[in-house]
Amino acid sequence: MFGLKAAVVMVGLSTSAWAEPNIIGASYAGEQVAILSLAADLNLWIDTYTDIPRSASPLAKIQFIEPQTEIHYEGQMTMIGATVRGVYDLEDLTITLVRPWVVANAEPISQYSQALNMVRQLPYSQALLRSELSLNRKIAAQFIGLRGIPTDEAKPFFAAAQSLSAELDDQEEAVNASWGLWSIQLMVAELAACLDTAETLRRGLNADASPEAQLIVEYMQGVTHAYRGTLQNAVEHLEAVGRLNKPAMKEELHIRFGMDIGLTDDSFLA
Repeated sequence: MFGLKAAVVMVGLSTSAWAEPNIIGASYAGEQVAILSLAADLNLWIDTYTDIPRSASPLAKIQFIEPQTEIHYEGQMTMIGATVRGVYDLEDLTITLVRPWVVANAEPISQYSQALNMVRQLPYSQALLRSELSLNRKIAAQFIGLRGIPTDEAKPFFAAAQSLSAELDDQEEAVNASWGLWSIQLMVAELAACLDTAETLRRGLNADASPEAQLIVEYMQGVTHAYRGTLQNAVEHLEAVGRLNKPAMKEELHIRFGMDIGLTDDSFLA
């Protein structure tokens, strides 16, 4: 079991409507993907397996801390054996997870894989394509949580999510899937593959793409060119990030991609 589920079930958190919490302290993009994938399942899991009533206040934040870090909270603590794994602060609606927050367990991957196989055997529909897309992203996130990043095992599921996003003409999901795949490729210096992933995503976006989607494509291209040594191209894309970036976008970018994109962009250009 993952520490997040244990923490939430033990403290009785179940929100009235799902909204992505702010993730603080993710050490890499894949961890952001993994934790949001788990968090999105919490309401259904709690409703199905517990009698805990729903709260009127949604979860605001999930943060990671290292062992022995001192924190102050008003709420409840979750332990696995004699080890503190998580704390829920009732005042600021925050779950704090103590690293390492993953206990190696491949059972969720097996369960999601079985569900994926079942979905693929059902008659075609847009709703089933969305279920298939979601399951592929969940499996990829589980592999990252179980193995760490980079892991080749997550790649085919992110690639499948890319294809399904294109079939559904869902540009935001295409960005999410491409970011996951690109992050793994970047970690192992597969720079040609990185550039291909970024360019494919760019070609798939149109004028209806959100400003955040347009910005992240420029960022992916700029960072890739920076590591490839094609510095003029890198500067052009990273400067485009600066032009597209707006203060109002900061929170969403941080929630979706696990970092301060503007700050990181500036550090490349410095």
